[in-house]
Amino acid sequence: MNLKKVIAIICTAIFILSTLTACSSQQIHDKITRADYTSEQLDSSKYNVEKYTTPFWEGNIVYNEFVYPIMNEENILAPFELMYYADEIISVRDHTLEHSYVEGVDYILADGRLVVLPNGNIRVKMQEDIHQESNPNNYPITYMYPHRDGEGYEYWNDQDIHNRMLVVTYIHNDEWDLSVPQTMKNKLSATMEKLNKGEKVSIVVTGDSVSVGYNSSKIMATKPYADGYALMAVKALREKYHNNIKFANTAVGGSNASFTAEQLDEDVICYTPDLVIIAFGANDVQMCTVEEYKSNINGRIDYINQKLPDCEILLITPMIANPFVFDPEINKDFAAALYEIESQRDGVGICDPQKMQIELMENKNKEFLCFMGDNLIHPSDYGMRIIAQSVLAALS
Repeated sequence: MNLKKVIAIICTAIFILSTLTACSSQQIHDKITRADYTSEQLDSSKYNVEKYTTPFWEGNIVYNEFVYPIMNEENILAPFELMYYADEIISVRDHTLEHSYVEGVDYILADGRLVVLPNGNIRVKMQEDIHQESNPNNYPITYMYPHRDGEGYEYWNDQDIHNRMLVVTYIHNDEWDLSVPQTMKNKLSATMEKLNKGEKVSIVVTGDSVSVGYNSSKIMATKPYADGYALMAVKALREKYHNNIKFANTAVGGSNASFTAEQLDEDVICYTPDLVIIAFGANDVQMCTVEEYKSNINGRIDYINQKLPDCEILLITPMIANPFVFDPEINKDFAAALYEIESQRDGVGICDPQKMQIELMENKNKEFLCFMGDNLIHPSDYGMRIIAQSVLAALS
């Protein structure tokens, strides 16, 4: 090989090496770190509507994701998977956001996951503390709920479950790899037009205790006093669009989708809303068939359309309740019924927090306890955020 060829090969190698080095440097430079945020942007020490309703599927920072510190089924303290591969943990706090845990003492970050250290200050539950084979202390029904197969009990002291929750804020550089809630702008075009034009918009929410906000920290009268999904979503709409948004929440704990004309007149029609959010299912799954549920929802829509022909409607799927106690397939069937109703009607949209919950449990190994603050049917602040973000996505 002559000298010119050798020099050419060497030059080519240098060029390739320099190119790879430049690319590598560029990749490092492009990686988002805490240095790209202000201290205010990194702060997650209090309830903030904007941060709580920033879609989980957007951006590079996740605020206050819930992790319930429990042993796995083999009673091993395994690393906890988050919604993303975490590159940096900004903070790990208790549910009130007042107490911060210490990295290297109470937890570490390993391979993108949260590792709770066994000798730290984070209290960890055993599987049998939550999913019990018997009720040896004869706890009342307010603490122990029988499994649907009759072979065990669920512990559901909501205050204790709240007190054990971890709240994690972190930075990631990977992309959301689950489904993104769909927009309903074509189905809810009149409402969207009024929002965009700054015109007065009236929204009514009708539903059960989930819509009341039960088990949100605000209803539980404990810090950080985060709103239930309905008020959280309305506050976010006011921040995004304008304050000329009237809101009435007529949800009643323990209610179901059945109705009378008088009840709808008092809870919905009298407010002459532009948009009605209908959110039932938590009680219906225990009380009626899918066909009865579907008939009740259709009946509500028919009556609202009769009285308020220009009113638009948003249906919310019921989230999955504790699978040890309630059959999750029934919740899925109820969601499918709502999709069928939506597909057959103009001016009726749907948002599906149930789908996100299922995907997070199945694809991200999120513990059910993260979603339900009472370990039964009532969403925690994290569950409320999933519903609120789904509502806002529908209205995006």
